[in-house]
Amino acid sequence: FRYRVDELVLMDATYRTTRYDLALFFLVVSTNVGYIVVAEFCVQSEKHEDIEEALAVIKKNNPSWTPKFFMTDYSEAEMLAIEEVFPACRIMLCDFHREQAWQRWTKGHGHGLSEVEAPVLLAHLRALAY
Repeated sequence: FRYRVDELVLMDATYRTTRYDLALFFLVVSTNVGYIVVAEFCVQSEKHEDIEEALAVIKKNNPSWTPKFFMTDYSEAEMLAIEEVFPACRIMLCDFHREQAWQRWTKGHGHGLSEVEAPVLLAHLRALAY
């Protein structure tokens, strides 16, 4: 298979799939035969320093790897780690996770939104995204 190392990289983590308290991350790229996992790493914590260290090891072993875009879920630790290792890379937020974060926020009780205001705000946020 062939893929372009300088294009879009999808980074996703899976949690609580084993009895061990570890996050397993996958880096996925588009190829001529579909999307393929090209790297994976396991970290003890989801702190940006741990994610950054793992990404730096992968980059060190692939020095010509300079992705233009990373797509990730709504994780400040992931975004900060990507910015540190790939400063010229643009980070995009996955639509599914963006929507999930907005819904959680608008339904949260600490923001002072009424049951009428929450869907209105959500509609405005969606209009901004599209």
